[in-house]
Parts: sequence; C-alpha cells; structure tokens
Amino acid sequence: MSQNDLLFQLIKSLKSDEKDFFNKFAYLHNRKEERPDYQQLFEVLEAQEVYDENALGKIPCLKGKSLSGKKGELKKKILEALAIMYPRKKEEVELKLKQMLIYIPVLFKHQQYEVMRRQINSAKKKANQVENFHLLLELLQWEKKLTWKQTEKKNKMERIMEEENSCMQKLQKQLTYQNLKIQIKTLVRKKAVDIDVEAIEKIVESELLKEDITFLSKGDEKNYHQIKAIYHRVNKDFKNALKHVEALVNICEKDLRKVEKGEYKQALCEYLVVCDAAQDFDKFPIALQKIEKIYQDKIDDIRTFNTVNFLRLRYYLNKKNRKAVENIIERVEARWKELCEVIHDGRQLAYCFNFMMFYWETQQYKAVKSWLLRILTYEKTKRRQDILLASRLFQLIFYYEYRKQGHQLPKDFDWENKIETTRKTLKNNNQLHEFQDTIIQACRQINRAKNAKEETTIIQKLHKSLKKITEKHEQTLCFNEILTWSGTLYAFIKS
Repeated sequence: MSQNDLLFQLIKSLKSDEKDFFNKFAYLHNRKEERPDYQQLFEVLEAQEVYDENALGKIPCLKGKSLSGKKGELKKKILEALAIMYPRKKEEVELKLKQMLIYIPVLFKHQQYEVMRRQINSAKKKANQVENFHLLLELLQWEKKLTWKQTEKKNKMERIMEEENSCMQKLQKQLTYQNLKIQIKTLVRKKAVDIDVEAIEKIVESELLKEDITFLSKGDEKNYHQIKAIYHRVNKDFKNALKHVEALVNICEKDLRKVEKGEYKQALCEYLVVCDAAQDFDKFPIALQKIEKIYQDKIDDIRTFNTVNFLRLRYYLNKKNRKAVENIIERVEARWKELCEVIHDGRQLAYCFNFMMFYWETQQYKAVKSWLLRILTYEKTKRRQDILLASRLFQLIFYYEYRKQGHQLPKDFDWENKIETTRKTLKNNNQLHEFQDTIIQACRQINRAKNAKEETTIIQKLHKSLKKITEKHEQTLCFNEILTWSGTLYAFIKS
C-alpha cells in the first residue's frame, strides 16, 4: 500500500499537542475501561514510519471487523477532536445554523408551523450575524413555504421576496470580493520573486474596489481593505497600504467581543508587516502590546511564541538593539525544533535570514556561516524563493569577507564555480537584474585580481555602482547590507 493512504497522511500531519488532545478526547468519550478500537488503531498508525496495512489486520481488537469501517470511524473522531481543539465563534454559529436547518423540514412535515416560524426567525438572525448568505437564502425558501400555508400571504410574501433579492445581492458581492482577494493573493503568495503587476492592476480596476464604494456587509469591507493593502504594498506605496491595514484593525476594535482572537491578531500582524516595510517602527510597541494582551493567558504557547518573537525580532533589528536581538535568537534556538512543527517553511527561512543578517552586521562570521548553510541546504520549497536566491548571491560576498578575515575555507572550495552557479540559478529564476549582475561581475573580477591593489580598485567601483542604483534596488533583499559592507571598505580605503 502506498503512502497516499489519506488517514495515514492525516495522522502524520498532526502536531504533538494535537495528538495529546486527541488521546484525551478519546479517553473522555469512552465509558469502558479499555481504550476504544479507533484509539488503538490510531496508536498503531501513529507509530508506523511507512504505511503497512497488513500490520493493521493483526491488531487484536480489529480481528474479524471491517478495517475500512474502523478507519472511517477514526478519521471522524480525529476531525471531531480538532474541531473542539480549535473552536471559532463563527463556525460554532454556522454549525448551530445547519442543525436548525435539519429540524425545519421535520417541523414543516408535522405541521408545527409556529415552532417552525420561531426557528426560522432565530436562524435568520444568526445567519445575518455571521454573514452566511448561502444559509440565509435557504431559510428564506423555507419561510416562503411556511407563508404559503398561511391565510394572509400577499404582503408577507412580497417582504420575503424583497429580503431574498437583498440577500442575493449581498451574496453576489461577498463572492466577488472573496474571488478578487483569492486572485490577488495567488499572484503574490509565497513571496514570489516575480509578481505580475499588470495582472494585479486589472484586478483593482473592479468597480467594487473604487474609493467611494458602499459596503453591504462587514466582510466586504474587510476584504476591500485587505485587497487594497496588498495592491499598495506591491507598488511600494506604503503610506496608502498603512491606511488600509489601519482600517482593518479599527474594524476589529469597534467591537472586540464579536471578533475572533485569531482575526484580530492577523489584522495587527498585517499592520506591523506594513509598518516594517514603511520603516515606521515607532508604531510597533503599542501593536505588540495588543498582540500579547490577546494571548496573555497562553503567552508560552508555541504559536503565540512565534508571533510575538518574530515581530519583536523585526523591531529590535531595525532599532539596532543588539542585546534584545541576541536574547530573541537564544530563545528561538532553544525552541527551534518545537517551532518548526507549527510554522511553515517561509517563516523558518525568514528566521534564518534575519539571524544571518544580524550576525553579518555584528561581524560574527562563524554564526553567519552556520545560518547561511541552513538556508542553502534547505529542503526544496516554493516558499520564500526571494530569501533562497538572495542568500545565494550573498554567499559570494560573505565567503570573500570570511577568507579576508583569516578564516579557512574548505580545500575543495571553488569560488569561481560558486559565482557561475549563482549566476545560472538567478538567470533561470529571472532574477539576474542590474544589482545581482553588478555583484556577480565584481566578485568574478575580485577572484581574478592579481594583487590587493586590484581588489581595492574593484571594490571602489562596486560601491560607486551600487550607490547609483540605490533608489531602484533598496527594497531588494541583501542590497542594503552589501552596500553598507562595500561602503565601509570604501571609507577605509579612502582614509
């Protein structure tokens, strides 16, 4: 049997805290002394490195029973446990709505019209509350059927049909906003190195993204600001991007009791990402305090730990607070294995890159090498290609400086080969632009220089070339660090 068994994949995707919760869930939902069959099946599958269906047939409690039936039961129990572990107000309300919709046909069949009317009114209120217009339309259909059974139909039926038309308009707008957001996020997702700006421009031409638009729901308003924030970030218009992420935070803060913690945290995180890009770090402390307050009851939870420490890292790096950065690196390294279980590849690479750049600026070259190698030997991922490609370019400058500082390079180290490999990799990924080509040509010339004087001349030319293209490339990863490095050498040479 292949590794494509869906239940096996589901179990292998669970984090350690999720497995612990499932086992507690199984214990609490079993009245017998012995563990239920599905829990024993879970334990066997969880222990398997490679899926082995033959071994499952040997489990004593499963002998003579349908394996596919037991696997189905286990899958259902895992999903039930996860739904309880990660409760969401909106999803809880929608679940209650669906339960109410199950009862309505039964009430209609047994002619319990007054109870049915109350049920529909209560469900409609909940559907509007969570802006679930799909279910609201279904409720209105049942309300029409109920009204048809009553003596006085005309006025009530007209009101329902008006409500139905309004609901369909809201649903249409909701779906359009959601699709526009999906389209723009698809174009910029995973930190793509080449973003189709022209395609994004076409998306924002939509009538629903005009400045004076009237919103039919709070969800539409949120999607509008998210789309506009992404658009302005792509165009490096951080002033307008900041305006829209601030609007998202304000929407949440109007009534925090009705907002999911995760949604509010996400709005604050998006706000700080834009503040970071806009180099507006004075706004960080207050927003960070708000995030910490959201999760004050579980500040040591690994997911909260990740959010708070990554944002603190960005803040302290830009405030040049060396001691604070070193403390964060120490804390993150101590929980690195645990952290990697809950954060995606892109965030892992972002940590590595930020640590590497910090050690580069503080001239701790052995630490730079350690984090650089982590990035360059990273398993294949589609996330954060910008970091992977920038690190390939950065290694050329790093190994030159590493050797210059008296550190020993491996005997088989071939700098010329690294330069050419880097050039090909960048070219194949459409990232061999003016900045990258300038660095590669300079490194090639340095490697072929006959003496220190020639090297000095090349570095002087490199710094002058980088100064000329600063405005065009200052947002490119590694540009400022390499410019600062060449500037320091240039100043030293001049003196």
